[in-house]
Amino acid sequence: MNKEYHNILLKLAKKASDKGEIPVAAIIEKDSKVIAKAYNKKHCANIPVYHAEILAIKKACRKLKTWHLDDCSMYVTLEPCPMCYYAIVESRIKNVYYMLDSKYYDSINNKLNKTEKIKVANDEYLQLLQDFFKKLRNKFWKMTGKGNLIAHNISREIFPVIFLFFNLKKWYTSFSFGGDINELFSFIPKI
Repeated sequence: MNKEYHNILLKLAKKASDKGEIPVAAIIEKDSKVIAKAYNKKHCANIPVYHAEILAIKKACRKLKTWHLDDCSMYVTLEPCPMCYYAIVESRIKNVYYMLDSKYYDSINNKLNKTEKIKVANDEYLQLLQDFFKKLRNKFWKMTGKGNLIAHNISREIFPVIFLFFNLKKWYTSFSFGGDINELFSFIPKI
């Protein structure tokens, strides 16, 4: 890890600790320049998603005026939790470097088992979701040309998951998530 980034992270983590936060800090760099830095503010702000990684992503998106952080890398003091991993994947950050493994994964199943998930069927929402992806596929089809049947078939069948596959596969191999990569795709709605 770059010594400059290392020092920035430790300084931010100390700042978090001084404020009574868990001392986790994150920075995002693009083209060897720090574009965002943050530390945990979960307890101070009383907002459970205010992890350093989420706040750094938010700042980077504002600075670059896009949520596509493809050419960015994140440096963080502690291995990101699952929530932050998914935010990293969604923002398309290509690399995450961290200083210390987290013990969070040892207890995550216990925490998940305490939350009851109840599915409530809703045809109106299903229709909204299907219409959204249909419009997205049609937009993609128009961009590739109406005469291009192959592009249409590809967009109709896999466009909603194509970007997820490449980014999750990169994420999966980068972070050694473990388990079967197909498990990561189980949440994608079948349309």
